[in-house]
Amino acid sequence: MNATQELRQNGKALLRSEDGISLRMIFNNLKGRNFDSPAEHRDYLLYVAFAQMHFQPGVVEFVERGKILDKAFIHPPL
Repeated sequence: MNATQELRQNGKALLRSEDGISLRMIFNNLKGRNFDSPAEHRDYLLYVAFAQMHFQPGVVEFVERGKILDKAFIHPPL
């Protein structure tokens, strides 16, 4: 069985998974790592992360088995 992973903001788990892959990819998307341009990252934040996943500008934590493994700051899109 894979470990439970979460993406948390303000102490609340917004996404949870046990597949070991999807949340790391989403976390990298939030940080802008998987995009070719700042405009693509901005659109992802506006239309996916904020509108559909309910993230907000601020700190997001990548958590596995209750331990914070990484943090990222989501800036408000310009």
